[in-house]
Amino acid sequence: MPPKFIDVHAGQWETSMMLCSCPDLVHDEVRRGLLSTDFGPEDLEEWRKGFEHARAKTPQGYLDDPAAANLEEGRRSLRLSAERAADAIEARVKQGV
Repeated sequence: MPPKFIDVHAGQWETSMMLCSCPDLVHDEVRRGLLSTDFGPEDLEEWRKGFEHARAKTPQGYLDDPAAANLEEGRRSLRLSAERAADAIEARVKQGV
């Protein structure tokens, strides 16, 4: 099921992968207290207009819900990314590229 809100930077998905791959870089005590941005496509359009717009929209630098991140989602996402990369490489090799 597609997510209800936009998860673009340092949200649930990306933070989950960080919890799995680089847990020492995640400030868990801070992460747990962050509120979801709950932004939709119009908010993302504004956010993408450049640094000043992004900073005004997301002053803490994240877009989504880092508090909802979890280790299992990180493991699943990293595994799927690795499988997709391996499949793409295999397809290229079979094409002789």
